[in-house]
Amino acid sequence: MLRSLVGSEMCIRDRGLTADQLVDPKVRQDFSLQRFYIALSLCDVLNEVPASVVEERYGHNYGQQQAMLRAASVFSSSIVNFCAAMGWHNLEALFAAYVKRLGFGVKADLLPLMEIPGVKAGKARVLWTAGLKKPTDIAKLSPDDVFQRVKDRCAPDNKTAKFFTRQSAVATVREATKLLQRQLKDKKGELQDMEMQARMHHGGGGLLSPTSNN
Repeated sequence: MLRSLVGSEMCIRDRGLTADQLVDPKVRQDFSLQRFYIALSLCDVLNEVPASVVEERYGHNYGQQQAMLRAASVFSSSIVNFCAAMGWHNLEALFAAYVKRLGFGVKADLLPLMEIPGVKAGKARVLWTAGLKKPTDIAKLSPDDVFQRVKDRCAPDNKTAKFFTRQSAVATVREATKLLQRQLKDKKGELQDMEMQARMHHGGGGLLSPTSNN
């Protein structure tokens, strides 16, 4: 276990170190090592290493994993906002890519599915394996089709797939459809706002209005 390799004092906690304390080389070394240790565990979580393996490897429980993910996500959001304010757009894009991943604890390919209410990491990976990689892939199918795809394309020993029922398929299709409807409504609202702004800018002419002069 990695915890035994880096030392028995290495654990997940907020040490609350001050600048004066970090002057001590030993304290600074321990602090850097702890941050590296936490980064390793977060890397495993984002790579969808099973929670039981992460717990055994790093010596902390699921609740601590989730707390670390939330803290890292909040911190990353702050860094994104800071980069945007400073005009560092390349760094902003780099950190922004990790904010949602840290919030969900998954690889980037699962992010579209994680937007569906009620879909957690395990179910998202099962749906992705079944070829349903976006909410639109799910919404266009019937619950029976979704259920059958999961059963046909996922390994029989996959626990999440094993307990994916027809009722689960009904709920997943319903929530995927609602998500797409909300997104469509938001897009329509954005288009209306753009048209209103254009009319104000051009003195009454809209984006979709024909020109008065032929």
